[in-house]
Amino acid sequence: MAKSIPLKHVELGTFPIKRFRPLLDDDVWSDLETTLGRLAAAMRGHVVWNVNSTARGGGVAEMLASLIPYSRGAGIDERWAVIEGTPDFFEVTKRLHTFLHGVQPDGAALTEDDRREYEAAMARNSAALLEQIRPADIAILHDPQTAGLIPDLRAHGNQYAFGMIGRSWSGSNLSIGASALWTGLHALDGVDLLYTGSIRVAQTGHAVDFRMGALKEWPGERGARTLEAVVLH
Repeated sequence: MAKSIPLKHVELGTFPIKRFRPLLDDDVWSDLETTLGRLAAAMRGHVVWNVNSTARGGGVAEMLASLIPYSRGAGIDERWAVIEGTPDFFEVTKRLHTFLHGVQPDGAALTEDDRREYEAAMARNSAALLEQIRPADIAILHDPQTAGLIPDLRAHGNQYAFGMIGRSWSGSNLSIGASALWTGLHALDGVDLLYTGSIRVAQTGHAVDFRMGALKEWPGERGARTLEAVVLH
């Protein structure tokens, strides 16, 4: 795993939702209070992470600075983290943003060096985020600069458990073994590439694999005979 780097956290206070009470009719206010109460209850124990590339300037930063305090005032643990990058990294993402708008200025094509610069920055920031984000949290990634964080965050929380046991009886030339594998998966790298034209492949769930086998040998003058049996589940 890439070495992590310190992430910048934007510290924000809380704003009371009641500021909007004079602007809303009674029925609308009642619906708002009820909905926010249900949302806060559902989010209890989870953190909503907003991740972008700058704490100042731009529409995203202005939006987060204004809206997150109201979420926090409603009882939702919402936070804001800012990724780090070199000037070369931000130059690459600036061109990416231009491409997404259908514009490709002369000399703006991305090179392998650009790709390496972007992936290196994403690896460092992913490592830092994964030290803080729990599998049950929610991450909202803003703008193209953070898009490369998606694979690592989707896979965060993958779990594996494997066990194996066996025994041999030399006197009877019999061996028995068994193994069990359990996986709880959120995502696997590269699966999207298996399906041409796919935007994404939903990956979640668990799998169980249980195997038991036996090997029996009968020595003989012309060589040993064996019988193998395997049971899969």
